[in-house]
Amino acid sequence: TIRLIRQKNNKLMQQQKTKAKQSWKNDSNEDIKSFKKLNDRYEKNIFLGYDSTKLETKIITILDDNFEEINTIEKNKQGWILFTKTVFYPQGGGQIGDIGEIKYNNNLIAIVKDTQKFNDIILSKINTIENISKNMIVNTNVLKRNQIQIHHSATHLLQYALKKVLGSNITQAGSYNDSSKLRFDFTYNKSITNIEIEKVENTVNEMIQNNIETKIQELP
Repeated sequence: TIRLIRQKNNKLMQQQKTKAKQSWKNDSNEDIKSFKKLNDRYEKNIFLGYDSTKLETKIITILDDNFEEINTIEKNKQGWILFTKTVFYPQGGGQIGDIGEIKYNNNLIAIVKDTQKFNDIILSKINTIENISKNMIVNTNVLKRNQIQIHHSATHLLQYALKKVLGSNITQAGSYNDSSKLRFDFTYNKSITNIEIEKVENTVNEMIQNNIETKIQELP
């Protein structure tokens, strides 16, 4: 089930603006140059996460925190991994990037803390448990994907219900979906009544209980 919680709109909007500004600052020219080098050197890696959450794959290259290529990353360090094929879904559309595990010969060698997409290349941020080198063949496993997908789907249901109850005057201002919660930010030209909130809740919960079939379609 889903329940709406009233929050101060101005505070939420200010938080969203702060995050957006910080994200822009972090997208430095040096990082862009590094990603362009990766694009020139390597082909776009293939995402296979719609069909499976586990995959044997090869490490094409390793990047340090400054997105510079390195041959090996020592244990208890942090860096980024580029796989030939990946099941880790990158952050997008309000959904956080996948987390998970990397194993070699059935031994856990790294934890995937985040996954991002840079210039069409999907990179996974890792914390190492053992040394990791380029060209290793490893087994990858996504964790908590199902819970994240549930909240992402519920966000779309909530948007539909809001438009149905309140009309087309609502405008999405952002969203956030992880394994434990969802948040949907929107603007509206007047206060929402308790009766309207109840109608939105009931609309979403009814769609959830109807167990509507979902279809995956990858758009260009």
